[in-house]
Amino acid sequence: EFYSRNGYRDADIVSDSLYYDEDKRKLYLDITVREGPLYTFGRVTWEGNEKLRDEYVAQQIVAEEGKIYSSERVGKSLEQIRAAYGDIGYIGAHVNRRESPGDGHAIDIHFDITENKPWKVRRVVISGNTKTKDRVIRRELWIRPGQTFRRSFIERSVREIQQLNYFGNVDVDLKPMEETSEIDLTLEVEEKSTGSASVGAGFSEQDKVMGTIALQIPNFMGNGQQLDFQWEFGSRRTTFRIGFTEPWLLNTPTSVSGNLFRDTQRYYSDFDQRSQGAAVKVGRRLAWPDYSRASIGYRIEQVRYFN
Repeated sequence: EFYSRNGYRDADIVSDSLYYDEDKRKLYLDITVREGPLYTFGRVTWEGNEKLRDEYVAQQIVAEEGKIYSSERVGKSLEQIRAAYGDIGYIGAHVNRRESPGDGHAIDIHFDITENKPWKVRRVVISGNTKTKDRVIRRELWIRPGQTFRRSFIERSVREIQQLNYFGNVDVDLKPMEETSEIDLTLEVEEKSTGSASVGAGFSEQDKVMGTIALQIPNFMGNGQQLDFQWEFGSRRTTFRIGFTEPWLLNTPTSVSGNLFRDTQRYYSDFDQRSQGAAVKVGRRLAWPDYSRASIGYRIEQVRYFN
């Protein structure tokens, strides 16, 4: 394998022998190798591709004319061509290689491609979600029943689910059905602990003694909603905030969030200031650019000075 990866395609082990020394304490192994000539890649050609352009197929092939022959590069080229067809739904595509001697010690490589029919997704099953509701997961999927199977869409779906940060692990199991050119997908998720609660106390020169109670639930009731609560209290300052976020309003990629707040603070012995109000924000995921959203918000606040 080492020789084949480094251009010596005909390398072989001619003979080997195994023997001891006179005291039979040491073991010797003699290997006789015939390296043969150093080969290079000759012409690299392919045929049978209709759904993929020649330029795209060429990008998948890492065997380059004139370079030292490598069985590893030939295998990787095969793997990448098959993966490229799998990405557009042709997971039943067959790619075979044919190697033949060219001029000198060059090896011509030819790839025969049989595309066959594209495969469709029959079912998408979700399991392992003991808390999170199915719809919270399904709305993040890029691949759905009836669509042409695309491996890149599966990878994107797994990435989107992981970014929810509700699960410790996400596995995909594929079950192909050759007779109908369909495939079933099972997404196995593993729920993890979400949310945080904290209670604390502290002291500062400005605020004196302070206490804090905070709560954050990012997957409220398994609906993918977020609930936030914070209460800080002390001799000079009191803060209260509560917020709620719905990331998919009416099961559409529109988010709505709102919060209420009230802050009271004593500025030394001169006066007290109290701010209270509310804020609301509406946002929408954009189809382009990827991973972008637009949002608009409104905040109303009343500020009072007293004492």
